[in-house]
Amino acid sequence: MKKQLSAVSLLLLSFTARQAAPENMKTEECHIKLPGITFTRSLNQAAAHAKVEDGRITLASEARRDNFRDPDGKLSNNTAPLLLTEIDNKQPFTLTAKVTPAFLKTYDAGTLYIYVKEDLWLKMAMEMDERRKTRMVSVRTIGTSDDNNHDVIEAKSVYMKISSDTKTVGFYYSLDKKSWQLIRLFKNDYPASIWVGIGTQSPLGEGTSAVFEDISLTGQSVSDFRLGTGEGSLPAAPAEVRKEDSALLPISGAVLFNNVYGKGDIANYRQLVYRGRDDAGWEWDWPESDGASLKSYPEVLVGRSPWSEASGGDRLPRRLSETRLTLDFDFSTAGSGLWCESFDFWITRSDRPRSKDIVANLTIWTGKHGLEPTYKGRRETLRIGGRTYEAIFETPAEQPDKPWKTLCLVDTEPRGKGSLELGPLVDALIAHGLAQPTDFLATAELGSEVAYGKGRTTLRVFRLR
Repeated sequence: MKKQLSAVSLLLLSFTARQAAPENMKTEECHIKLPGITFTRSLNQAAAHAKVEDGRITLASEARRDNFRDPDGKLSNNTAPLLLTEIDNKQPFTLTAKVTPAFLKTYDAGTLYIYVKEDLWLKMAMEMDERRKTRMVSVRTIGTSDDNNHDVIEAKSVYMKISSDTKTVGFYYSLDKKSWQLIRLFKNDYPASIWVGIGTQSPLGEGTSAVFEDISLTGQSVSDFRLGTGEGSLPAAPAEVRKEDSALLPISGAVLFNNVYGKGDIANYRQLVYRGRDDAGWEWDWPESDGASLKSYPEVLVGRSPWSEASGGDRLPRRLSETRLTLDFDFSTAGSGLWCESFDFWITRSDRPRSKDIVANLTIWTGKHGLEPTYKGRRETLRIGGRTYEAIFETPAEQPDKPWKTLCLVDTEPRGKGSLELGPLVDALIAHGLAQPTDFLATAELGSEVAYGKGRTTLRVFRLR
C-alpha cells in the first residue's frame, strides 16, 4: 500500500528515464490536459500551435504541413503537427472526438491518428477534396501511403472514432454521436506500445486549424465492428466485483486490494477490483481534485501489509537473507489522465508488521503516464539483475515525515510482462545501507498510482515463486 509517499510533479526533472518517443520523428514532451485525454507528446511543434479553452482544443497548422508518403516515392512530407498519448495496444481502446476543421484550401483537414513512426501510421480525416467537397478520408501508411476517399459530409462538424479490440481497428464517423458509419477496417498488427491522438494539415494552403472537443480515450472497444457501437466495461461474466473502499478480493496466491489511501473528502469517484474467469484487475475514475496529488493505489498484493489488514498468499513475509524468490507478472493498463504503474515492496523489522516496523520502501516505476517521481535525495543509474534503472535514494534527512528510507527505481525500459528476481533487489537495498539481512520483506505489490483520470488494469499473471 502506498502511504505518505512524496507528491508527484508535472515539472520535467533532469532525469534520464523518459517515456519513449515515436521513432524517427522529432518530438517534444508536453502536458496538455482535456477532460477525456491528456496529450504527452508533441510532434512538429504541435504544442506551440495548440490552444485549450473550455474543454476543447484548437490545433493550428502552418503552411504546407502534411503527413503523406506518395506511392510513387516522389513525395514524402512528414511535417503535420500531432498531439499524441501512448497506450498499450495489447488492450482494447476507443478514441473519439468531435472535429470542426477550417477549410481554406484543398486537403485542409482535422485528423485522428494511430502513430508508430513516420512511415507507419493510420490517419482518419475530415478533409476538403479536389472539388472542394468535404468528406471522410482514411490513409494507411506502411512505408508509403494509400489514400481512400469516403462519404461527403455537408455538416461543419463530425464525430470521429477509432476503436480496437487488439485484433481489429475500425474507423467510424457520426453526425449525432449515436448512429455510427463504418468507413474502414484494418488488421491490428501494430506494436504493443503505440500512440494515438489528433492532428491538422494544410498541404497546399497557407495554414489552417481544427477544433477538437468532446475528446475521450477509453479502455474498451466497440462490440459490433460493423455498426461501431456497444462499448463494454468490465470483463465478461463470470466476474466478482468489489467497489467498497479498502475491499479485499482473494485470487490465487495473492489478494486484490481496492486501496483509496489518498481520497480525503473526495466523493465523486469510482474504483473497483474484479476477479474474472481468466484474469483479474481494477478500474478507476477519479476527478482532477487537489491537482496532481495521488489519490489511490488499486493493487494486487502478496504478503502482509504494514499499513492495513490486506494480506495474501503464504510466500511472504520472509527475511531478506532468505529472499531468493522470483515475481512473474503479466498485466496491461489503458487509461487517460495522470497515473503510473509501479511495484511496491515494504521492508520491516517484524514478520507481523505494523507501520512502526517499517525500515525501508522499494518502489519500481515501470510505466509513467504524465507523472514524474519527486523523491528527494541523490540520483544515480543502477544496474540490478540485468536491468538498468534511474535510482533515487531518499532518507529521513531529506523527507522528515518519513522515518524510513526509500529507494525509487524508474525502469528505463518499461514493461508489462516478465519476471523480477527479488534477490538482486534486496541485495541492492542491503549494499546501499537501506536495510539489514535480518529485516523482512513484508510485501510484493503491483498497482496503479492514480492522480486523476480513468483507467483499467487487466492482470493475467502475478505469481511469487
